[in-house]
Amino acid sequence: MKFTKTLFLFLQMAQNAHLAPHLPVYQSCHINSTLSFQLHPSGSIFTAEITAILHALPQISSGPLDNYIIYSDSLSALESMTSLNRFSHPLTFNILELHDRLTTKGFTILFCWIPSHVDISGNELADNLARSAINSLNSPVPVNDVKKYVKSILHSKWQAQWDLKNTNKLQSIKHLTDCWPSLPIRKLDTVLTRLRI
Repeated sequence: MKFTKTLFLFLQMAQNAHLAPHLPVYQSCHINSTLSFQLHPSGSIFTAEITAILHALPQISSGPLDNYIIYSDSLSALESMTSLNRFSHPLTFNILELHDRLTTKGFTILFCWIPSHVDISGNELADNLARSAINSLNSPVPVNDVKKYVKSILHSKWQAQWDLKNTNKLQSIKHLTDCWPSLPIRKLDTVLTRLRI
């Protein structure tokens, strides 16, 4: 089977505490366009990667019937499409549904993993797009992403309050609000906690 058209999909995520994950998509084929989006701050990096693949498929559907390869440096996103279960990411199901519709119309689409950060042409462009994405993508965020986001915000607020308690004797023992590793035997765990205090 000869693949005459190739759709390159390069992902670069730019994320920090104040910015949402950016979703850049660089596409190189007969479409010759670039797309860059910013996701909701609660969206995970994995959600950004899987969303990029989801948004690449409509670019194929607007092109001629042909053979296409989507190259992605997100191995986890590509692997998620091969092992579905009830805990799979909801957008994975959307990708497979759209892929099946395109296949039924006569398109042949393969997914191929490429390593990131190995000087592959296009990765630099995707990196710049990630840093400069200003358009927001209005799409639902999975519940698990929202839970992790809320938990992260609450933990950082708790840590900020704990950092202000410099007169508390426990503050000198435990600087971070993360849990200490617990021992399997409750009695030993209690003794160790009392020794710490």
